[in-house]
Parts: sequence; structure tokens; C-alpha cells
Amino acid sequence: MTGCDFTAKDFRTWGGTLEALRQLAYCTQQNLDLPKKKVVVTVLDCVASKLGNTRAVCKSSYVFPALLEVYEKDGLQKYLKKIAPAGIDHAIALQNDEKVLLAFLKQVKSKN
Repeated sequence: MTGCDFTAKDFRTWGGTLEALRQLAYCTQQNLDLPKKKVVVTVLDCVASKLGNTRAVCKSSYVFPALLEVYEKDGLQKYLKKIAPAGIDHAIALQNDEKVLLAFLKQVKSKN
């Protein structure tokens, strides 16, 4: 028990958003010439597969909308560069990537 008002959906949203950020980093490194809309579709398909949902459900419920909006406006580069590369220890990568996501969310919050 955390003593806080968190639900399973909160954890699924955190996990879905984190996976979307990681997949955005991977897809942008692998597919430099792919249009942003297609990258977003690919990323949402990956998140949907991981969460066992459809792309539409993931986009509407489990990926923080600002993440995709900022990506489409070329505002995520500094965060995507900080995502741990493939092959690094899973626990270290997860800790790193969660810190990157938290920094992004703090930036979005400070702009609102």
C-alpha cells in the first residue's frame, strides 16, 4: 500500500507513456525518414501490444497526450537522446528512462 490515491489505471498510464517514450526513441533512431504520423502509429501499436489493448484505447487512455503532441512538434529530441540504448541492464535502463519521462512531465506541467 502506498498511502496515496493511485489506481491500476494510473500505473498502466505510467507504463504506457513510458513505453511510448522508449519506442519513440527507438523508432526515430531506426527510421529517420519515416513521417511522424507513421512513427506515432508504430509506437502506439507497440504500446498496445505490450498492454494487450488496441491502438485507439492506448492513445485515448494509456499514453499521455502531450507526449505525442510534443513529438509531432519536434519538441522531444532532448529527451529521446537520453533514453537508454538497447542492450543495457534492464533495471538501469528502466530507472534512467523513468527519470527522463519525469523530467518531460515536469517541463509540460511548468508550461501550463
